[in-house]
Amino acid sequence: MNKHIRLVQNTAIITATDDFEPLYKLSLLEIELRETKFKGDVVFDLLFTNGLCENRFIEISFNGNSFNKQSFKVTKIDKELRTFQNHYFSSRPKLLEKSVLSTDEIHCFIKKNLTRHLKQGLT
Repeated sequence: MNKHIRLVQNTAIITATDDFEPLYKLSLLEIELRETKFKGDVVFDLLFTNGLCENRFIEISFNGNSFNKQSFKVTKIDKELRTFQNHYFSSRPKLLEKSVLSTDEIHCFIKKNLTRHLKQGLT
């Protein structure tokens, strides 16, 4: 499976990075999701390209065969998924340096999230 797709809580999370812009790869992602027999909501984390604004997370339904493009929407994800994604990025500062975030935003983001993870006992 694509290294950018992770299944968490019955949701597929696809993360944009410096070498992968998922919204331009929907056909490829449909094939990969079909191979995993996944059916449900797919969340795109676009922090890398959109930053920390309200359109960081985009959701679209996948019916087991294809995306329902009419279901495409900006979404807010639950706290556990957000923590999971924030940990993914905060543990990869070199990746964040290539994102649209400023140096100050990166520093604050990493400090805030790593402190939270340490308090919660996450690694």
